[in-house]
Amino acid sequence: MSKVELLKQIYANPELVFEHLHPNFTLHSPGNSPIAGTFYGAEGIRKHFADFERLSNGSYKHDVQAAYLADDNWGMVVSVMEGERNGVSLDMFGFGLWRFQDGLISDHWEMLSDPAQWDKFWS
Repeated sequence: MSKVELLKQIYANPELVFEHLHPNFTLHSPGNSPIAGTFYGAEGIRKHFADFERLSNGSYKHDVQAAYLADDNWGMVVSVMEGERNGVSLDMFGFGLWRFQDGLISDHWEMLSDPAQWDKFWS
């Protein structure tokens, strides 16, 4: 399966990511908010996903904008991220940067079009 197809499947069903994680997987989430940090392995990504759900009261979602770019080493996905939390709205573009190693996902960076809006939403 191509890396583009893998990313499409993961964004359609995020649970699939756990079948493709490198043993040294690291997720990098930027900013200065409760959602920011570095998360390791399946346990780390599960915690991060749970924090999105919990802190947004289930309102957080991302909508892929049909931009999937990937080769054997790197991938990028463009999406719109939306949510409502404590009277603050989130509506911005984000970029998921993915690194592949040994055919598995070794790193994921959450990249933001508006870091200040992201921090305000999650804080």
